Amino acid sequence: GVEYIDIGIHSKETVIRDLIKKKGKTKIIISYHEFQSKKHAPFAERLHFLEKISEKAYLLGADITKIVTTPANTRDLAILFELAHKLKQKKKKFIILGMGKFGVITRMAAPLLGSEWLYASIREKDRTAEGQLTLQDMKNIFKMVWHSK
Repeated sequence: GVEYIDIGIHSKETVIRDLIKKKGKTKIIISYHEFQSKKHAPFAERLHFLEKISEKAYLLGADITKIVTTPANTRDLAILFELAHKLKQKKKKFIILGMGKFGVITRMAAPLLGSEWLYASIREKDRTAEGQLTLQDMKNIFKMVWHSK
């Protein structure tokens, strides 16, 4: 069988519900991807929007919700970090990642944020999103951060 299936929250609700009914032991990730920055939206409004996306995913039956945005500045990063904090407090399973140059830090901080996992490519040419690090990049960063004295 398959351990995980990732389906977009914008898929037809009937498709998501049917998948959940038939999932068996497979864990369902319901994901939201935002490829354009929403840097002009007020902080509280933006955070509330992403919280509602997460809540909808859990209500649909997600085992894990995945939120991926394209932060344009440190304020956008703070929104992602606050969302992670709130989901962690609620003991929800989640993956929160950023794309682009500001998103790199979310990938490095994923273990601290409480993300279930992160994504890395084997080689630079295989990256699926701007800001995605290679497996070797991640190993080097984690070795430096987690094993430094």
